[in-house]
Amino acid sequence: AASDVYKRQGMDNFKLGSGYRVDGVYRNKNCLKLKSIRIGARSFNDYYTFDLVNLPSLQSLILDDYCFTKCSQLVLTGLRCLPLSP
Repeated sequence: AASDVYKRQGMDNFKLGSGYRVDGVYRNKNCLKLKSIRIGARSFNDYYTFDLVNLPSLQSLILDDYCFTKCSQLVLTGLRCLPLSP
C-alpha cells in the first residue's frame, strides 16, 4: 500500500500552539518498506525528540522550515539507504 512506502505530514501539524508540551516525541521505528518522509513547515515545532530507527528502505527525508525547532535529541540509526549530503 502507498501508506507503507510514503509518509507525508502537511503544514502546521502536531503542535499545541501556545501550550507547553512535555511529551513531544516523534518516532518512526521498524518500518521496513518506508521509502520517503516529508514533514511540512512548522510541524512538530514543540517536540523535543526526533527518532528514526531501523528504516532500511528510507531514501528521502525532507523537513520543511521551522520543524522540530525545540528538538534537543536526534536519533538516526539503521538508515542504510538514506544518502547523507553536506
